[in-house]
Amino acid sequence: MDPVSPWSVTTLNARLQGPRRSLGNDPGGHPYVPRRSAGDDPYRLSPAVRCDEPY
Repeated sequence: MDPVSPWSVTTLNARLQGPRRSLGNDPGGHPYVPRRSAGDDPYRLSPAVRCDEPY
């Protein structure tokens, strides 16, 4: 992503379909890459996504 020429919201949403499809859902059926409820909601990963890398 280029800060001088950022992606449009439409492009960003389309690009997130790939990770959403690849990561799938948690055991409760909730997507690991949730959809935003409102236009000003941040893009985020589910709290169920963990990393084994130390902080």
